[in-house]
Amino acid sequence: MMRVLLLPGWGFRAAVFKPLTNALGSEFHFDSVESSQYGNDAALPASLVEQAADVELLIGWSLGSLVVLQLALARPAAGRRLVLLAPTPAFTRGHGWRAGMQEDVFRDFSELAMADPAAGLRQFVRLNYGIRMASQHRTFLADNTLEPGDAALKNGLARLASTDLRDSVSEVSERTLVMNAADDRLINPVAGKWLAEHLARAELQSYDNGGHAFFTARPVEVAERIQQWVQ
Repeated sequence: MMRVLLLPGWGFRAAVFKPLTNALGSEFHFDSVESSQYGNDAALPASLVEQAADVELLIGWSLGSLVVLQLALARPAAGRRLVLLAPTPAFTRGHGWRAGMQEDVFRDFSELAMADPAAGLRQFVRLNYGIRMASQHRTFLADNTLEPGDAALKNGLARLASTDLRDSVSEVSERTLVMNAADDRLINPVAGKWLAEHLARAELQSYDNGGHAFFTARPVEVAERIQQWVQ
């Protein structure tokens, strides 16, 4: 049984992975961390680095995929694999990076999320939708957000604003599966393509639709691809 550690994206609880873990099935043993465990500064907590070193597969979504890459850089693990869902090496634009969110857009959203976290989360959930995402999937996302007062919201925004891994991802040695959707409104799919080209041992799987949270809208397809890849 393959041991898996799940790392959620900004604004969401780890329960957001439930459709995917159900589809992956009993061949995997799942543990998860909440984004509050990512810490409150650039350095990752030693406890998280230790936990990640003891599994065979890390699955990270969005902010969680950034943390997966940071974990792989902090302590490489022979035989461990990485799955990056809707990833980017840098969330905002700058220093020649054009696939990130415009800095003024990110700043405006961050200010909203800090001033009125409930409103910020509602807006953010909508940005996760795909162009043809069914209502039950939209409801599922809304039901699995963090509480508005969770400190992980502020800490996560700070990590998104400050992290740029473009110069270091080539040092990641683990086999990596990069997965994204063409209609992602939060992270330009070009970012995933860039990662697949610059990581040492990466494959890219793109879907036509599903949005930023594509793995909740099409969990069976995503699970089948992961199952094929780990065999």
